[in-house]
Amino acid sequence: MTMKHTHDYKVVDVFTARPLAGNPVAVVFDADGLSTEAMQAVAGWTNLSETTFVLTPIFTCDLHAALDAAKALEAGGVMINDSSDYRFDAMPFGGFKYGSLGREGVRFAYEEMTQPKVVCIRRTARPA
Repeated sequence: MTMKHTHDYKVVDVFTARPLAGNPVAVVFDADGLSTEAMQAVAGWTNLSETTFVLTPIFTCDLHAALDAAKALEAGGVMINDSSDYRFDAMPFGGFKYGSLGREGVRFAYEEMTQPKVVCIRRTARPA
């Protein structure tokens, strides 16, 4: 399938304060209505390790519509009636499927920085 590139995008450097020293990311604006296949085609066209698609925020008083939208979106997080910069420490944050590796948040940091260990002890009578 050949897809004509019609969406505005910018390439930004992340994880650095110096231009061209970080990880280049394509940010595609006005991505509403793009199918998964179209997003994959655009991501392939940019040829960068990461591509982000900006979607219209969800503001509604209809709980059913909000939950339907959250279920339909393939995303690591969905904010309804608030901005995407709202968070608290216990809230997980991260990508979805193959779009990102890992999650942020207290629970996920704890899991990343610890090594679980099982210790089983059969209690016997004390020696006399």
